[in-house]
Amino acid sequence: MYLIQEYIEGKMKVIFMNVVFTVVLCVTIVSSSAMISKAIKSSSVTIEQDVKSNYWDDPLLNSRVIMVTERISSNSAKRIISQLLYLETLEPSKAITIVLKSSGGSSSDCMAIMDAMRHISSPVNVFGIGRVSSSGSFILAAATGKRIISSESIVGIHMVFNKYDLTDDKSKYSYQKKMAEYTRSFWKKYAVLPSHFFPTEGDNLNKTFNINANEALNYGVVDEIADINKSGLSHWISPHDEAQD
Repeated sequence: MYLIQEYIEGKMKVIFMNVVFTVVLCVTIVSSSAMISKAIKSSSVTIEQDVKSNYWDDPLLNSRVIMVTERISSNSAKRIISQLLYLETLEPSKAITIVLKSSGGSSSDCMAIMDAMRHISSPVNVFGIGRVSSSGSFILAAATGKRIISSESIVGIHMVFNKYDLTDDKSKYSYQKKMAEYTRSFWKKYAVLPSHFFPTEGDNLNKTFNINANEALNYGVVDEIADINKSGLSHWISPHDEAQD
């Protein structure tokens, strides 16, 4: 009898341990499922937010308009170039309009944007609003379509930041010197600026020359002045198929 009782007690212990293990396992599975579900939901929200913030989800692209209202950087250059190539792929040779307000930024990223503008068949109109300065003024002047500016806008132009970029032979292969040379040749090609805009020494060396819309037109930086008070903004950013002659 004692052996039988001991055997039964042993079996009961095993059964009890199995029940406890099963309960713990079920609780763990339920808890893990809840955590996985929460993680998936969180990921879905993040993905949805990313999609909504993605620069392809821009209604202006349907009108072939790219809005640029920030400093030129690697991120903004990536967006602008991607959108230019995207619109070129959709309808090659059909005009694209960049609405531009920028105080400047990275010269290398600015050059990449201008390269993209030149190497697509679609003429790129650039419409300057507000203040367009430094790298922004490069993009405005380099438009392959129409170069337009709002009647109230200001354009800022400067050449170099260090006189040694022009005069120091030891730095003739430096990026700064090459950019100084490029900047001067660029403005001589795309505009007719006063000689004092090209200083090599003195107080004007690091100066930004700010010009109004009429001066920008007279100096050949832009081709047209837009009076949006009379015709409305939409008139000026509507796609134009004609490339600049």
